[in-house]
Amino acid sequence: MKSALLRRYLLRTLAFHWVVLFSGLMLIVTVGQLPAILGRAAEHEVASHLVFEVLVLMVVANMPIVILLTLLLAIVATIGRMCHDGEITAMRAAGFSPLNLLAVIAIFSVPLIGLLSAVTHHFAPRAFCEAVLARADAARNILTARIHPGVFVPLGARGTLFAQQVAADGEMLHVFVSVDQAGSMGVLTAARGRIRAEQGGNVFDLALYDGEYHEGIPGERRFRIVRFREMTRPIIFPLETRACVRPDTRSTVALWGSTVGSDIAELNMRFGQVALAIAFVLVSVPLSITRPRVGAYARIPLAICIFALMTFAISGISTWSAREPRIGSAIFWALMAAAIAVSALWLASIQGKRIKLPAAQPGPTEGLT
Repeated sequence: MKSALLRRYLLRTLAFHWVVLFSGLMLIVTVGQLPAILGRAAEHEVASHLVFEVLVLMVVANMPIVILLTLLLAIVATIGRMCHDGEITAMRAAGFSPLNLLAVIAIFSVPLIGLLSAVTHHFAPRAFCEAVLARADAARNILTARIHPGVFVPLGARGTLFAQQVAADGEMLHVFVSVDQAGSMGVLTAARGRIRAEQGGNVFDLALYDGEYHEGIPGERRFRIVRFREMTRPIIFPLETRACVRPDTRSTVALWGSTVGSDIAELNMRFGQVALAIAFVLVSVPLSITRPRVGAYARIPLAICIFALMTFAISGISTWSAREPRIGSAIFWALMAAAIAVSALWLASIQGKRIKLPAAQPGPTEGLT
């Protein structure tokens, strides 16, 4: 009966700390994403009516790291406060061992690890994909709509269009175009120009008439000038803006079985986050147990350091495994196995320790005859 009461008490406290931490960090992430999205909307990279939708999508895409951090912090904060108040000492004296404590933490952690797996392998890539496509749709809408005079319009990622005047039929007058190519810079000026959509809006042709093309390398004196009567240049959007082909925008099911290095690196990262959650659950118990009267949240800084070290490590090694899939993957999973093994050994080391109860103080009449 007492064990059941203790388990329910622990679960309630763990859930409360996690909800508070998760809500606070998600609010911080949302506020942090908002300026960047508003800036893209101001630059016409995101449609104004899609700002809130893109914000939600980007928050979901960043949710795995928040779940992972709050899982660790909720356990460390809960056990640390109970150690500070002497509750853990009393529980251990009553026979509630660290393994019993770990069992309760496992019951609390399993749903969160399941949520982390679902978000990491499906919802986050899907949200990131939809955010990328929404940004691309906004750029297409700019080019399919009538160009406004006196406004600089981005042409993909490496070009800018400017028209001093625009006729009623959409023809641009006194056109300026800058093109940033690999190692060189190009500038086009033309008396007239038009934009024509091709291939369902994925490719746009920029037709210029009666103008000049200046091309050169910044910092060097060599350059060339080409005068033309008519020039047509394609404005091709990157492939990832037309379909979700980047590894971080595709679900795990779509990536499974791929032999491409970038896909293998993304799979390592996703499964590594789930394995890291298991390691954090194991290490949280010995990490957070302290002596009574030690600060309730004294181990929070150490927990954050461990979180930062491990997440940066798996991120760096998984990125390197894109270039060396076999060696990188072997080192990646060796690190994960070592982290879980060290966490389990640390937990086992405190399981065998006996609790030392404070010595009884003599009463006011004890020892008198």
